[in-house]
Amino acid sequence: PWIYFTPGDHLLAIDARRGEVLWSKNFGAVFSVNQPAFAYGNVYLQTGKSTSPSSFPLFRAFAADTGAFVIQREFSAQWERYYSPTIVDGIAYSNGGAYGGLIAFDAQAPFIHWETALNQYDEWTPAVDDLFAYAYTGLYEPRLSSVERTSGIEARSIPDPDFVWNGWSMQLAPVLGSANDLIVIQAQRLISFDLLLDTIRFQIEGALFQGQPSLASGRIFALASGALTVWDELTGDFLWS
Repeated sequence: PWIYFTPGDHLLAIDARRGEVLWSKNFGAVFSVNQPAFAYGNVYLQTGKSTSPSSFPLFRAFAADTGAFVIQREFSAQWERYYSPTIVDGIAYSNGGAYGGLIAFDAQAPFIHWETALNQYDEWTPAVDDLFAYAYTGLYEPRLSSVERTSGIEARSIPDPDFVWNGWSMQLAPVLGSANDLIVIQAQRLISFDLLLDTIRFQIEGALFQGQPSLASGRIFALASGALTVWDELTGDFLWS
C-alpha cells in the first residue's frame, strides 16, 4: 500500500483457513510497503525510503512460516511504489534505480547481480523467460525492453509509437504468451509484441481494455467495457464476451 510515512503492521501473514494473523511486520514511517512475492519458503518485498535524508529503499525477505528476518539490501530509487518482484532461478527481478530501471537481486543473499537503466516509472514488474527479463515502460522512449538475464544488458527493444502517457506509474505486468509473444494492456489498448520479429504483432483499440490480461490455450482473456472478453492469441480476432 501507499502508506506515505504512516507506521503500522503493513505486512501480515494470515492463516488461509481461519483468517488468523500468524505474524506481522512494522517497517516504521516509510513511503511505501509493497506487494509481496513468495519463493523458496520466503516472502520478498520492497519498502520505500523513510524521512531520513540518508535513507534508502530496501529489498527484504522474511521466512514465510515464522516471519524471521532473512535478508535485506539497499538499492537506489526515488519516491516509488512497486509490484511484486518476479522470482526465477534464485533471482528476484524488480523495478528500481535512481532514475528508473530494472534490478536483479539475489534471492538468497544481500547482493545485486546487476542494474539496468530504463525509463523512469514505478508500479511494474517484468516478465521473465529462460534468456530475458522483459520490461515495458513509456516516455521518453516507449518500448518493450528485452534485458539479458545473465548480464543485464538491454539486448533488444520494440518501440511502441502509440504509447499514451497517463502518469509515471505503469500499473501493469507484461504477460508472456505461448506463441513467442508478450501481451500488455496500456491506455485501454490490448497490445501483442512479437518477440521473434521484434515488432508489434497487433494492437486492439476502441474496446476500452482495463486491468491485467491472462493467457491460456491460445486465448487472451481481458476486461473490456465492463465485460470479460476473449481474443485469439495469434491473430487478435475477437472470439466471445
